Amino acid sequence: MSLATKFTLGLGLTAFVIAFIAGFFLLQGAEGVLEDHANVAQNQMAVKTGEMMKLGANPGQISGRQVKAPSGVSVQTGKGAVKTSDGDKQVRIFQVEVQANGDQPAQRQVIYAPVTQSTNANDELLILTILVCGGLVLGTIIFGAISARRVAQPLQAMVDDVLAISRGRLDRRVHAEGAVKEVAFLARAVGHLVRGLGGGQQNQKPRGTVSARAKPCADHAPIRNHD
Repeated sequence: MSLATKFTLGLGLTAFVIAFIAGFFLLQGAEGVLEDHANVAQNQMAVKTGEMMKLGANPGQISGRQVKAPSGVSVQTGKGAVKTSDGDKQVRIFQVEVQANGDQPAQRQVIYAPVTQSTNANDELLILTILVCGGLVLGTIIFGAISARRVAQPLQAMVDDVLAISRGRLDRRVHAEGAVKEVAFLARAVGHLVRGLGGGQQNQKPRGTVSARAKPCADHAPIRNHD
């Protein structure tokens, strides 16, 4: 498996694991935010219903959207002004009507809620999503940086060693500590090559000039005087 394939698979696997963890925390956080806001909405609805009952609210005829309900139950929801002893109040109205058995009249219950919510779940969900996505991107960048550094540092050390060798330092060793397998193989091959070059230069004998002593020639032999 090539170095590029390993890096791609490692980065993809890491991104998948981080995305899975981030998605889990996102779902847990979103569930908590929605549950909190649902409880707030229910409390506001109960408070508003009690307030409107105290003021003697008269919703009159409600014309609004029909909500899906079980058989025998009719639910209508609308928004508008309701007459009270303290003047008209803008509220949201939920009217529940249950069909009674036999000749008994239908039962009706009116529930009131504020027109606007005091808290906004969308803002909290947006912030939560940004934080989770930011953590996903940050985790992927950190893994990529660590992987790239693991490859780049041994390569830079090899470049420094090869430059030193090219300047004549044949005793310099090629370092590749902590390198991935491919880079370690490359450093070992370069080391073998450098040792081979050094051995070849040591075995090569320098050429010199051969000086020969001039032998006396027979024609120029010294003449001896014979008495």
